[in-house]
Amino acid sequence: MVKQLGWQPLADRRKFHTACLMYKCINGIAPSYLSDQVTLVSDVNIRNTRSSKSLDVIVPTVNKTIFKRSFAYQGAIIWNQIPNSVRTAEDLPSFKSKYKQFYFRDR
Repeated sequence: MVKQLGWQPLADRRKFHTACLMYKCINGIAPSYLSDQVTLVSDVNIRNTRSSKSLDVIVPTVNKTIFKRSFAYQGAIIWNQIPNSVRTAEDLPSFKSKYKQFYFRDR
């Protein structure tokens, strides 16, 4: 029934909303308590590398398996999987549109 209506599965919707929240954190639109959990690779690396020039986020190390459900961990994993052409959108509406075009085009 979900496919007949053209809706996305819940897992895909969660990824989309997490990606939107990560976009807000990286671009300074999100609240500081969320933005403080996100660290760009370019903020840490001193040398110019390929990953420091992209908008990759540092994935925090996991001490407990329950931490894998946190926003800091899941957000970093999801964000790093998004192509740079989508990540470098100029504003949130264009990011959402590019994300949907890239991930939901064949469904």
